[in-house]
Amino acid sequence: MAITDHNTTKGGLLGLKAAGKSGVVIIPGVEISSKRGDILVLGLTEKLEFKPREMDVDDIVELAGSVGGVVVVPHPYRRSKPPTFVREVRVDALEGFNARTARRLNEKAKRLAEAEGIPVVAGSDAHTLGEVGNGVTGIIADDGKLDDVLEAIRKGAVTIQRENPFRLAERVRYYGVKVRDLVVHGRRYGCAEDL
Repeated sequence: MAITDHNTTKGGLLGLKAAGKSGVVIIPGVEISSKRGDILVLGLTEKLEFKPREMDVDDIVELAGSVGGVVVVPHPYRRSKPPTFVREVRVDALEGFNARTARRLNEKAKRLAEAEGIPVVAGSDAHTLGEVGNGVTGIIADDGKLDDVLEAIRKGAVTIQRENPFRLAERVRYYGVKVRDLVVHGRRYGCAEDL
C-alpha cells in the first residue's frame, strides 16, 4: 500500500512505522504539488516537506533519482492543463485509474500511457478510510521488500487489478453537499471534469 500525503512524507513514514514487521508492504512517498501538476514520488524514507508549486517536474524527477524513488503522474487529466511534460522527462508510471477522476479522463490517461510506453498503475486517492482499496495495482516483484516493489514499478511489472470509482453518494458525503439542494432546489453538482 502506497501512502502519500500532499507535500509531506509524514503520512507514509507513519504508515511504514505502524506496519512494522506485520508483513504489510508500505510504500512511503509524497504527492508534490509541482508547477505543472501533481507528481507522486514513491520510496521516500526520509522526512521531507515541500512548498506547493515551488518545484518543477524536472527537479522532482532529479530528486527521485537521487534517492532511488519512483515517479508516478497521478490523475494526469484532472487539471485544466494536459501533462505534456511526460514527453519531456522520463516518469516511471502514470496513473491509468484514479478513483476520484471521471472515467473518460482515466481512459484518456491510459491512452497517453500506451502511446508513450509508460506503465500504468491504479490509485484510490483515498482521503477517508472507506476509500482505501478503490484503486488497486498488482505488482510482480521478487519479494515484498520495498526496493523490489519499486524496481517492479520501474520495469512495468504492474497491472491495474481494481477500478472502483468514487460515486456520487460518496462525493455528497465527502464534500458536504446537501441532498435537499440537489432534489428540492434542483442544483447541479459534480466534479469539474464531470460538468
